[in-house]
Amino acid sequence: MILKRKSIDYDGETIIEKVILKPPFRIKQLFSNHSCFIYTRGVNQNIISGYTKDIINSDEAVVLSCGSYLIDWIQNNKSHNETVEVFALHFYPSLIKKIYENNIPVRLVSNGTVRINKNELITQFIDSLEFYFNNSDIITNEIIELKIRELIALLIQVEPSEKIDQIIFENYKGIELNLKRIIEANLYSNISIEEYAFLANLSLSQFKLKFNQLFNESPRKHINRRRIEKSKVLIENTELNIGEIAQEVGYYDQNYFTRLFKKKEGLTPLEYKKLKKNC
Repeated sequence: MILKRKSIDYDGETIIEKVILKPPFRIKQLFSNHSCFIYTRGVNQNIISGYTKDIINSDEAVVLSCGSYLIDWIQNNKSHNETVEVFALHFYPSLIKKIYENNIPVRLVSNGTVRINKNELITQFIDSLEFYFNNSDIITNEIIELKIRELIALLIQVEPSEKIDQIIFENYKGIELNLKRIIEANLYSNISIEEYAFLANLSLSQFKLKFNQLFNESPRKHINRRRIEKSKVLIENTELNIGEIAQEVGYYDQNYFTRLFKKKEGLTPLEYKKLKKNC
């Protein structure tokens, strides 16, 4: 649940924002034409894209390229008073071009994320934003441009790989994600068919149609079949209990997993385990 939100705008676009929320909380976020820097303070967050899944710890940051993302903020304990602060800075191409006067490095576009480990320079930068959120009347476009340039300089210093440049300076060329890559990257994640469609940047009906054309079966049937296959391997080759195996293959409801398993195999997971043990 979002408790409070503050933002700083530049020519009609939100460039810098701070959100205070109560975990657990999930959002669907589409960065259709720009990359984004996200810093979280308070709890860990999961970043799920069509390509990968990353766990970002509290006081760490991530730079996300253009694309569709599921972002989870995870409750660390059972305290009802736990909140999280999220800072986001958006790298719109028009702003980047103005800051660098069109002298932007020409690089290949890179899809994905770059994790920024806990760093004192980044933390101090985030702390400096609080002054502007509390004194919004003094903010000008020039100040916003300086803060974005400062962050980019810090990111390049902290994360010297070319990938950070690629993500920040990428030009939007459309989002065409490969369904096979999306399914393989997230097959054992606890996400719904609707969320798979979101990651593919497709409507639910478009996603189902394209999926059937590619795999010759429905998304739900394909995903359940693959997950049950993996669960059998885990039952036969590990000491994990049935609840742990269910979570490993993407089912957080053990009863639902048991029903699916029995429907496909004719035995419950526990009965299957006993059978294989006696073989």
